[in-house]
Amino acid sequence: MIGMRKLELSEIKAKYANLDNQHKCTFLNYVAHDLTIFGREFYNSPAQRNLATINEIAHILTGEIAKLLRGDKQRYPDEILIEILFEKNRLFSDASCEQELTKAIRNSFQWLSN
Repeated sequence: MIGMRKLELSEIKAKYANLDNQHKCTFLNYVAHDLTIFGREFYNSPAQRNLATINEIAHILTGEIAKLLRGDKQRYPDEILIEILFEKNRLFSDASCEQELTKAIRNSFQWLSN
């Protein structure tokens, strides 16, 4: 495990390059997940509501990805996960966020079918 010391860019590159693909996915997911926590610091402005909603959705998604990659049984059931994503939109943002979420989902299914 890497301690709290500052990592050099060359060290980060070397460690990342030595990971297999599953561990690269896990690593990238954890980085994205941790950055969503940092993003919460910018929620104070009412103008930032959509950003906050998208960040929270990204946080949920990256958490679920990590659980799937680990084989963790303590995760949301598939149907509930999708409901939570859309509920976050309805509660905390305007219609444009839901449109973007729907577009991202459609694009992702399209990408998987190619």
